[in-house]
Amino acid sequence: MDNTITNAQTIGAKIKLRLVTPEDLDLLRHWDEQPHVKAAVPDDDWAWEEELKRTPAWRELLIAELEGRAIGFTQIIDPQLEDSHYWGDVASNLRAIDIWIGEADALGQGHGTQIMQLAIQKCFADPEVTAILIDPLKTNVAAQRFYKRMGFKFVEDRCFTDVTCSVYQLRRETWQGMNAVKPILAEDRRVANIHDTEFRRWESEHGEATGESLIQINSSKTDGVGFHIYRMAPGTTTTPHIHTEDEEFYVIEGELSDNDGTVYRAGDLVWLKKNTEHYSYSENGCTLVVYIKTAEIAV
Repeated sequence: MDNTITNAQTIGAKIKLRLVTPEDLDLLRHWDEQPHVKAAVPDDDWAWEEELKRTPAWRELLIAELEGRAIGFTQIIDPQLEDSHYWGDVASNLRAIDIWIGEADALGQGHGTQIMQLAIQKCFADPEVTAILIDPLKTNVAAQRFYKRMGFKFVEDRCFTDVTCSVYQLRRETWQGMNAVKPILAEDRRVANIHDTEFRRWESEHGEATGESLIQINSSKTDGVGFHIYRMAPGTTTTPHIHTEDEEFYVIEGELSDNDGTVYRAGDLVWLKKNTEHYSYSENGCTLVVYIKTAEIAV
């Protein structure tokens, strides 16, 4: 089963930022035409042919790569020095960020979080920088949730070139406080998705198949103890048993019935007290989330 468990921290080590080069022109044009990019930055004309020829001191244009494959873009500017004065009259020692994922198949996988973290680190690497600004569309609620999760605080709604945006700010002290949290090591986190992780067959003490299977990622627990995903194949009847501690389970799909006729259906959350005795049957099969502190005893 271990080879089906993914590590949720591997993404951070794979994302890198590099400077944009003139060779990225076609790639940036391509990303500009993607529907999800247009939805986030409508009617923006970056004039890449000209912009890629310029290297002003107040700006960095960066490509995000995932294991060598370009997947996104970020721009970091000094909003006080930026020559179009997009941000208007702003204080010194600020930075502003633009960011997007260009490749549609890279969306929804945590890459944006990693790119943003790297961009923030670059901004605050300058000890004079006090805060970072960002301006998602007011209508882009998902982006605003994303930035709030990163520590950005709402400042105001503002109209930029006929488009209303919500301005957010991340202050250095907020970022430092968030970074004070001890990171979770790769070996200290396991993730298994029930839709693509193979269920492991649960065998009787004589090595016989019981029609039961499970996903259990805490290897310090014996099978069926602690928190796990439990599945009964169609037509399965469990061994009569007594609970040595309280049992709790949630029916994800299917249904099962106890020997006393009680039926548990999808969506049911169930608690069975310590010392209760029962056995269960599932005609069409079912999948449960189960927590039990200690092993059951057959009766």
